[in-house]
Amino acid sequence: MSRLKKPKECNAAYYEALSRNLVHYREQAGLTRREAAEKAGMLERDLWKLERSAYEHPPYLPVLTRLSEVLGVELYQLLEREGQE
Repeated sequence: MSRLKKPKECNAAYYEALSRNLVHYREQAGLTRREAAEKAGMLERDLWKLERSAYEHPPYLPVLTRLSEVLGVELYQLLEREGQE
């Protein structure tokens, strides 16, 4: 079993924002990780990895799009960093 890797440092701020925003909007929607993953058509462990910035490759746009739809937010809101408006 391979170890989970952190994304490259140059993109770390964006991945941290994505992770933070996924947790925030999922909790705001009143969904468990399992419920959100099922609705987005993905595995719970993959959503867990996204919420922890613990994935080897960046998430694909279709995955982020499905998650934004499930969470009831615009795609840009998942990627928005703190203080960015």
